[in-house]
Amino acid sequence: MQREAKAGKKSNVESKGFWHQSGLELLDGEYHIVHGGILTRSDYSLLFEGEGGKRHLPIEATGQINVYADVEVSASALRLMSKRGVKVAYFDGAGRLQGVYRPAEDMVSGDLVLEQCSVYSDAPARLAYAKEFERAGFVNMRANLCYYAKRGNQTLKWAAGELSRMADRLDGCKDIGSVMLLEARARSTYYSAFDAIVAGSGFCFGRRTKRPPENEMNAMVSFGNAMLYNKLLQIIQKTRLDARIGIVHATNNRPASLHLDFADIFKPLVVDRAIFALVNRHEIKRHEHFKREGVAVLLNDEGRRILVEKIEDKFGTEITVAGDKMTYEQLMQYEVDRYQNTLEEGELYQPLKLR
Repeated sequence: MQREAKAGKKSNVESKGFWHQSGLELLDGEYHIVHGGILTRSDYSLLFEGEGGKRHLPIEATGQINVYADVEVSASALRLMSKRGVKVAYFDGAGRLQGVYRPAEDMVSGDLVLEQCSVYSDAPARLAYAKEFERAGFVNMRANLCYYAKRGNQTLKWAAGELSRMADRLDGCKDIGSVMLLEARARSTYYSAFDAIVAGSGFCFGRRTKRPPENEMNAMVSFGNAMLYNKLLQIIQKTRLDARIGIVHATNNRPASLHLDFADIFKPLVVDRAIFALVNRHEIKRHEHFKREGVAVLLNDEGRRILVEKIEDKFGTEITVAGDKMTYEQLMQYEVDRYQNTLEEGELYQPLKLR
């Protein structure tokens, strides 16, 4: 059954604003490292040593370590993390996930993988699922624009109307290629409204540039999207689903693709809203929190710290779904579980839409 959500109040997230001088902090069970250093084993725990000093990481309180800088990890540390089920995710300077170290465990269900493959290889079934994923993405992008359009901006109202019309046109798509083409047009329309949302902040978006991001807004979007991909991949890997088998995003040479489908639903709600809040509240500054490397504009260490903290805070923000309060992270888990259930029951998955 399709469920709708309304934005709600924010939950308290522990450890915000107390980053160690080494550039490491524990946020909601995950350590984030934004400065270079060495991660080793210290007795029955972990020790991170960087230019700013040493910090012990109690293994019992560690679910995952996210590394955004040059960090050397010792073999003894890896062995301890394997024993305790701790993952390590590595990101490049633009925030793109480069790889994940995972302990040798596999919860994937053979029967469920066969069902995923059956849907993927059945063109009409895959098309039906793809339309629902993208329809939810269109509606959630529109919800963002409508929120900011309350100020009376005509650009935002026009773009919101275009997204509504594009959501309706999904029904006429005959194949995955046409769905993806419409998705690209919808996202271009959505991004064209960003400058109206951040007007007066000193930031500008222009157009979407990825490899590399060519301005500060694009740098934050790329980095925030990478954080969301990582979070969704973690959630999927805790289920019996095979993350390699997507719907909209092709199952080809990627190590995983299903998390990209779910990201289309949650990017507007989590990443974009976090960035708009940082920019419009002047909590991040163009000349202090970014650096240029050739044509690329990237977050510096302090900029990464600010955005990581904001995105993690957003994961812990509560919304109301069909009368129930849950955080965005809980909602992502709920949606992945619901997708799994619909596959097992032979039903069509209809994702979350924010109204």
